[in-house]
Amino acid sequence: MKKQDYLYLAGYIVLFAVLGYLVASNRLIACNAEHPYLSGIVQFAVLATAGEMLTTRVTDGRWEFNGFVVYKMLLWGASGLLFTIVFSVFSNGVLCAMENKMLPLYQNPWATALFTSFFLNLIFSPIHTIMMRLLSNYGEARFVHGNRMGFYETINSVGWSELLDFLFRKTLPFFWFPVNTVGFMLPVVLRIPFAAMLSFVFGVLMMILRLREQKQIETIAS
Repeated sequence: MKKQDYLYLAGYIVLFAVLGYLVASNRLIACNAEHPYLSGIVQFAVLATAGEMLTTRVTDGRWEFNGFVVYKMLLWGASGLLFTIVFSVFSNGVLCAMENKMLPLYQNPWATALFTSFFLNLIFSPIHTIMMRLLSNYGEARFVHGNRMGFYETINSVGWSELLDFLFRKTLPFFWFPVNTVGFMLPVVLRIPFAAMLSFVFGVLMMILRLREQKQIETIAS
């Protein structure tokens, strides 16, 4: 390990110690209840970016903090805002459908969580993941390589078969669907903190996907 590794390791220890304190003291819950949008933005921006930076260190052997990382932090913050809204939309929408007998097992918390997770991952999660890949690729070209990609260039920069395989055959059915089901069984005030903690994992998964896409594109080009 290099000196820089110890500095970043100390930063991660402090980050999770502060997070643990905020959770244990119920301050995070209170903040989410009083300022849901701001809280969602900050939690996603910090934790997902931390996940991506750690993955870059493990896979590429270096720590990165540059314009691209700041750009991604803004994207993750926007994701936190979206998830704060979308969680409410899907959970209340499922409850309304169950109450109107459009879905079975009304007032069953397990069924409610299961249906909410199912529709969230069927409708919103694929769109969010695809948009994050497109915007991430654009940002990498812009801030790392100094190339302003156009609309079609950005679309063609994605390894679509790798993305769709990773999304629909691996992460959605075997990770996000069961994990989000657990999340929707929590009280409303705990759902965004839980999702924000998972955004650390999401950041790791997005970096793994990026590496797999790059490998696929390089293989096709050769």
